[in-house]
Amino acid sequence: MRFMSAKLRSGITISVLAAAFAVAVYLLWHHYTLSAGRPVETSFCSAVFNHSCDGALLSRYALLFGIPLGGWGIIYTVLLGLCLLLGAWLPDNYNSNMAQTAFWMAVAGGAFSAYYLLSMALHPFLLCPMCVVFHLLNFSLLGLLRAGTGASLSTLARGLIAAGRFVLAGRQMQTPFAAWKWLGFVLLGVTGLVLYQRIRMQGLHQQISRLASYDPLADLEAFDTSAVHTIPALPDDPVLGPPDAPVSMVVFSDFQCSACQLFSGTFHNLVKYNEGRLNIRFKHFPLSNQCNPGATQDVHPLSCMAAQAAEAAHRQGEFWAFHDAVFSMSLDQMDAGTFLDSIRGLVPDPVRFQTDFTADSSRQKVAQDIQEALHLGVNSTPAVFLNGRRLYDLRPNKLNLLVRYLSRANAEQQ
Repeated sequence: MRFMSAKLRSGITISVLAAAFAVAVYLLWHHYTLSAGRPVETSFCSAVFNHSCDGALLSRYALLFGIPLGGWGIIYTVLLGLCLLLGAWLPDNYNSNMAQTAFWMAVAGGAFSAYYLLSMALHPFLLCPMCVVFHLLNFSLLGLLRAGTGASLSTLARGLIAAGRFVLAGRQMQTPFAAWKWLGFVLLGVTGLVLYQRIRMQGLHQQISRLASYDPLADLEAFDTSAVHTIPALPDDPVLGPPDAPVSMVVFSDFQCSACQLFSGTFHNLVKYNEGRLNIRFKHFPLSNQCNPGATQDVHPLSCMAAQAAEAAHRQGEFWAFHDAVFSMSLDQMDAGTFLDSIRGLVPDPVRFQTDFTADSSRQKVAQDIQEALHLGVNSTPAVFLNGRRLYDLRPNKLNLLVRYLSRANAEQQ
């Protein structure tokens, strides 16, 4: 960047900033769409990267001080753009100050980007490809803005220290500023506050609108009119909750699927909350062409192995403990050998586990579940059926409503 002309560097900076702003707008829109209970059939993330952003955007990490991370991306890119605009419009000596301000903002933004990238590396279920694109664009901005200051790091550091002393201790800065020159910094602060409040109010407005327009009777009517599928309850299916519960939720899942990982975390609370009304029946649908004839790609390379291992654990009565433990692992960072080493200690009898893991019966059970899912038209996970009816909105409050409705209807029929 040292040999790049100022005009070219400015053009590239604006282009990168515009791209980051567009990504942030998309992430905010997608977050609001998901939180409103309107899952997108084919999102941009899935279409381009073959990996959904939904799990990350629905997680507790997706909000910071009450607004989605996409909203913070919008605030951040707008403030950086305003810095560059003020620097271009105001005199040269002021331009230098705005350039340094933009650089230090980018340093703070780069620290947040590094934190979130590390979080995604440590917790693969938080992986959001579009978020990664934003963070990479942010690192590019950091380099471009650093070159745009035309100052050494030591000079930039001294300027930051002097500004900090002025703000915190009231000491006079070495370079005198006319009062009107502070208008730009005030404008940055006011713009940031306005955007923060606007995005926060938009989120609150969406929540209020969703509550005001929510019609549980419409949900129940839509559920009642949906197609009913016959799903056999096999004796060797893992079942959580009372086997004779009036409501049964069948879940076709994949141990390497981030959305499945998030949904699986609600299982125990759903069964406990519904007090004998609900059981959850687990079935396998690995998204890998190693064992699934309906999968065109090896999307999750360890998912077939994990499904067979779960069946082996089930033979020792340890399915749900194994289920919870595997979903807490980072399978995307493992190879087959590492995965097997990690799971052998999850069962009481590792020798028997190895025998059951390689047994034809384990492979046949997984294959049987897959064929059943394909017959039902399943092509993604988690695929959830409540008393035979397919569900797409998997928020716990909706599930609890339907469980209560079905259990009451069952009691009235008896």
